[in-house]
Amino acid sequence: VMTVRLHGITCPTTPELLRDKAAAYTERRVGKTTVRVEVRGTGAKQTVYGEVLPPSGESLNKELVRVGLATWAKEYAANRTD
Repeated sequence: VMTVRLHGITCPTTPELLRDKAAAYTERRVGKTTVRVEVRGTGAKQTVYGEVLPPSGESLNKELVRVGLATWAKEYAANRTD
């Protein structure tokens, strides 16, 4: 088990209701599921930044943006075009 920060997106931390909704959606999609992680980088304290791919093969990162629970973070992934 490892914690992965979702590369290229920012999920809300406020308001609390939206933060909790994003967390619940993520838990429903990938909680207790084996996923593939395409590592895009690492950070301090052994932080891994990556693209999370559940068995369906669809990027969780892109899905969260598509359903309105995250936004593209240009400052973290300026070269992303998808």
